[in-house]
Amino acid sequence: TGLRGYPLLQTFANVKYNLSKSEHPEFIRFGFDSIADKSGIKILRNRFYLPFGYTYDKYFTADDFKSLMNYQISLQSLNLIYQELSMSANAQTVNTIIEQLKPLLRQKFPDLQSFENIIENKIGIDYFEKYHLTITKHSVNNFKNQLALLSSFVYEKDFNNKIDLSEFKQITPNDTNIIVPPEQFNFDIYKQKTNKLKEDTLQITSFKQSEISGKINLSKTKLLFFTIPFDKGWKIKVDGKKETLQRVNFGFTGIVLPKGKHQIELFYIPQYYVISNIISLLSVIIFLLYLGYFFLKKQKSKRL
Repeated sequence: TGLRGYPLLQTFANVKYNLSKSEHPEFIRFGFDSIADKSGIKILRNRFYLPFGYTYDKYFTADDFKSLMNYQISLQSLNLIYQELSMSANAQTVNTIIEQLKPLLRQKFPDLQSFENIIENKIGIDYFEKYHLTITKHSVNNFKNQLALLSSFVYEKDFNNKIDLSEFKQITPNDTNIIVPPEQFNFDIYKQKTNKLKEDTLQITSFKQSEISGKINLSKTKLLFFTIPFDKGWKIKVDGKKETLQRVNFGFTGIVLPKGKHQIELFYIPQYYVISNIISLLSVIIFLLYLGYFFLKKQKSKRL
């Protein structure tokens, strides 16, 4: 549900199919084709679907990526705010807040702080504390961010000290070939970007809940990206050798691989799995020692 309003992010996150009760699903505008209708529910297929394990050859710094985002209340976001507030507040409160937000229609704010400051000033501190998350969530204009993630990975300096960026091209917010305004967006651009990411992808040979194996043949040094939340429990072997996974794209997982063919083994070890096994083994050893001591003591007492 977190990606419901972001069709380009669904492509980023390997979403191939979608379900909709709407007569005219919004996602059709972004490359989802209606392939069936069952009991009033439309089944949509993403024609720009990206497989699990695609690759990047460009990167964005986290600061540059964040600068692409702005905050704006549009008519669409105002309707979404109204719908969500109606589920938690009475009609009078909802109407009051909506009326107070209307003067802000189409004004753009460069960062969250300036946006929240004016929202608090417009609706008052009490309403702001209760409902600012709802208002903010539906007012983020992040189309450029979505498209940027289909062009390059986001390098998070605070989390990564081992990524060698010398083999990657850096993309900046001023790169008009990469950052496309919504009004200029078209399917040719979308197809070009997704096809680029699909040039070198992981060919999966085994896919289990905690273990994924596959092979990949890279035309040059690239970052292999996994739509798996970054967790220290995930480990990786490349060509049989243990390597270190990196955090990229604000909380996801990736690894830089050199040109050539590689065997990939991803596997998950729960955080305390090794410790718990050691404790269990020690417990068994102590128990066996105790039994041995008890048995020897009993045998000794019989001799007496």
